[in-house]
Amino acid sequence: MKRPTKSYWQAIALAAIATLAFQFAAQSEVAAQTEIQFNVLYECPRSPHNFKVLSCPNEKYCEALGVNKYTPSANFKFEINKSSLVEVFKQGGCTVGGKPLVWEENTAPQDGRAQNNQQQTEKNKNAQTGRFKVGERVKACPMQMENCADYWENCTVAKDYMVTEGADAYQVLCDNPQGGKGTLANVPPKFIRAGAPPPPATPDCPFNEPAGKVSRTSPPSEQLFKRVIFEQYRDRSNGSKVGITYQSFQLGKSYVNRLTGSGLLHDGAPQGAIINTVKTTFILCDRHTDSTIRWVYEAQYSCFKDNFGDWICPNDALKISEPIYLPNK
Repeated sequence: MKRPTKSYWQAIALAAIATLAFQFAAQSEVAAQTEIQFNVLYECPRSPHNFKVLSCPNEKYCEALGVNKYTPSANFKFEINKSSLVEVFKQGGCTVGGKPLVWEENTAPQDGRAQNNQQQTEKNKNAQTGRFKVGERVKACPMQMENCADYWENCTVAKDYMVTEGADAYQVLCDNPQGGKGTLANVPPKFIRAGAPPPPATPDCPFNEPAGKVSRTSPPSEQLFKRVIFEQYRDRSNGSKVGITYQSFQLGKSYVNRLTGSGLLHDGAPQGAIINTVKTTFILCDRHTDSTIRWVYEAQYSCFKDNFGDWICPNDALKISEPIYLPNK
């Protein structure tokens, strides 16, 4: 058999070197970016964890999903300043999709950028086919757990990031079961599905104010004590608007606060004062800057004149419902 010539082995060696060079070039391909990409894995040495950018609702901050390097299922959401995020990319060392990332300034002319943005918007709108619409009722799992059996919530689609930013995610407003203000959450499509019932009715919270005036000469009456109780909550509200709606109001038997072997019958009232007992249920509404808080009180009060001759109604027993946060009207 004829032995291979020296030129034959040289050809083989050159072919091997060319193959290795091609593979190295492919592996070291640089991913140049001028815009933040959504739902792709960023790995940066200056970041304590890997992360995916979910959205950038405005020019100030972005919403991201932290990915634990050692336990990928242990994800968590956080917000980051957009300029800080870009600075991390500019410093270098990051990879995206396993490729080195080089951040480049967007040097396209303004007209070209506008055209690109318009094209991207049209592309995003076309990608909306088959997606949930804004305002549509859905079930969502904001916890984003692999097993969401007990964590599905009834929500309304507030934003489709595919349309606004080209990201495959939704912003949903999930119901408060009591009809109060809902909670916003960002969820990918795998944690959202159709089939939510209509939202619960929003409870009414009127700012009623009992009629009348309180003075030291006012005789004891149901109307007087309603006003005294209202003014006590109003004076403790630090200037916020307060309203009371009485659902029931019962006057009990009055008695003289006398001294017994174990002390006064009512240790908060002067000796000899006439104690008027009240049992009531009412709705208390307290308006703040961003919402109105609604409580339901079940209470018992003792109304009497204090040492200065002023009417007061301290509570003897109190049961308060869970607060409901409502939009301000």
